[in-house]
Amino acid sequence: RFIDELKPRDLVAAAIIRECTEGRGIRVSEHSAGVWLDTPTLERQAPGILNQRFPKLVALGKRSHIDPHHTPLLIYPTLHYQNGGVNINKNGETTIPGLYCAGETSGGIHGKNRIMGNALLEIISFGRRAGLHAAQRRVKQKHQQISISHLIKFRNDLTKASLPMDLKGPMLFPDYTGFK
Repeated sequence: RFIDELKPRDLVAAAIIRECTEGRGIRVSEHSAGVWLDTPTLERQAPGILNQRFPKLVALGKRSHIDPHHTPLLIYPTLHYQNGGVNINKNGETTIPGLYCAGETSGGIHGKNRIMGNALLEIISFGRRAGLHAAQRRVKQKHQQISISHLIKFRNDLTKASLPMDLKGPMLFPDYTGFK
């Protein structure tokens, strides 16, 4: 056991990645490794904890014909660090005038290091705030010619920095997952 499984997800995810990177994970293939999540011990130590704190895990196990109450699960973090990325202010405004973001596209109030799924609360509260702010801003703002000049600047910046222009987004799975 290398970490308390009930610590915050970012700490657990970092510990799992470290274990696998340093060769202490369970090798599944040449490009894939994981660690055992000892769910039976968690359940023995605190009866009912899986149903109470991890009902989605129990449901996923059921669909996969695995009972996490009795069988440990081989796990590896994938999407936790994929959340967020667009910087916004308190009204959901981005650095591009007139473009607003809320929920999974933004770092939001939890920042980019947050639990996957927290964005539902953010999209409801910040989506409303962003929508109201955008509507108020639109009333005050005159019509402008729409352009993609910011993309031309972006391509020029990439060229100056000798960065590739053939990468596509969004990246659904990190390279280390082996999925495309």
